[in-house]
Amino acid sequence: NMIITSQDEIYVGDYMARKIELFGSMGEHQKTVKVEFLDCFSVTRNKDLIVDYKFDDKEGMGAHRIGKYDNQETGIIDFFEQKTYWLARIMDDEFVYEFPYFVRWRINSKDQIYIASGVSSEIAVFTSQGALLFKFTKDADSVPVTGEELKKILHKLTPRGGPNPFMAKPVYPVFRSISIDEQDRVWIEHYKPVWMARTRNETIYDVFSSDGVFLFTTKIPLHISSQLIFKNKSIYALRKHDSGYVTAIRLKPMGSDSFQ
Repeated sequence: NMIITSQDEIYVGDYMARKIELFGSMGEHQKTVKVEFLDCFSVTRNKDLIVDYKFDDKEGMGAHRIGKYDNQETGIIDFFEQKTYWLARIMDDEFVYEFPYFVRWRINSKDQIYIASGVSSEIAVFTSQGALLFKFTKDADSVPVTGEELKKILHKLTPRGGPNPFMAKPVYPVFRSISIDEQDRVWIEHYKPVWMARTRNETIYDVFSSDGVFLFTTKIPLHISSQLIFKNKSIYALRKHDSGYVTAIRLKPMGSDSFQ
């Protein structure tokens, strides 16, 4: 991904080369940051570089880590880790099942980092220096996969690649995405199974205050297929249509449960 900071600095992630390039506002190259198994990254208002990366061993086990890149070039100071296992997802032309050990995270306007894992109902909040501030819980438990989805998954699963604990009894992740609006409220998207040829008539979110207090549940009456981006009192997102195409949309919140 590419990030342009409030100081007009440009960060560009090269995931194949496992590095982040930093450019000045006029395009002059300033620095190269090497990160093994780079997954994504972000930059705080205080210009701290937060990186999300993975490491897998030969048996298919590893860790999903988030940390601050040390400007003294002594490496990454990790402050969050989630075990991962091969394989990460199962998919074909009809169906996608994502194992629930994925990690999603966002940074608010105070440079606080909200991190959530698909296997846990807890959300951990850190400073950009890696200090744990607090945790809060979303009202969601892992739901066993059943019916048509279970048959699809078991047909695709193979017992190789390491001791994935979700292979014998697959469960759905406890959420799908995390977004933060301009009031620093935290939007947690409910997880729904992904069928390629099917669209939902709504996408549901639980909304929390910045200190983790539940505020309300809201529904966008569309199939949203991305994180939400909040800008100038509007919501920007990608919408999936019945045809399978995806379009960028802008929504205006009209209250806690209505949009236009």
